[in-house]
Amino acid sequence: MTTLLQLAVYGIQFGFGLLVFLFLLRFLLQLVRAHFHNPISQTVYRATRIPVEALARVAPTMGRFNTASLLLALCCEWLAIAATLTLAGLELPGARLLLWGVLGAAALLVNFYFYGIFVLVILSWIAPHTGHPAASLLAQLVEPVMTPARRLLPPLGGLDLSPMLVLFVLGGLRILLRNLAVGAGLIGGAVPGL
Repeated sequence: MTTLLQLAVYGIQFGFGLLVFLFLLRFLLQLVRAHFHNPISQTVYRATRIPVEALARVAPTMGRFNTASLLLALCCEWLAIAATLTLAGLELPGARLLLWGVLGAAALLVNFYFYGIFVLVILSWIAPHTGHPAASLLAQLVEPVMTPARRLLPPLGGLDLSPMLVLFVLGGLRILLRNLAVGAGLIGGAVPGL
């Protein structure tokens, strides 16, 4: 692959990866009922409003489950894969394209939670009572994942070990998703998130 082609593939992966992340973040914000007045929440809602509202006519929201933003994230994954493979002169994988997109979106979600929890753990050590909008939003987003772990592993003498349990499980999910991707014949570097 030439340098120019590599840069083009990188641009496609970066651009579509950002779109996938925005639509997945919109999906998660509604799923966990994050505070709408958080400036980051408002930015995500504004950035995704037009395409989500357009698709919501066909794929309406069911309770807290915003199907439109989830479908848009998957469509962006599929477009990124198709554009990357076409640009590289490779054949499109047919029905496997759908599976690759789902695996990429799932991997992006798992990575988001993995690194989000890691960041919150670091923040709890260096700035335990920060009021930054990003920290409070991140805490709201990861809380549904952390609550079951806290029930299984309650704090020991003021030390909360539940993030280690969740990070261990998420690390296992990352390995599982990578192995599923290899089993599905995924071409390395073709899917944002993997």
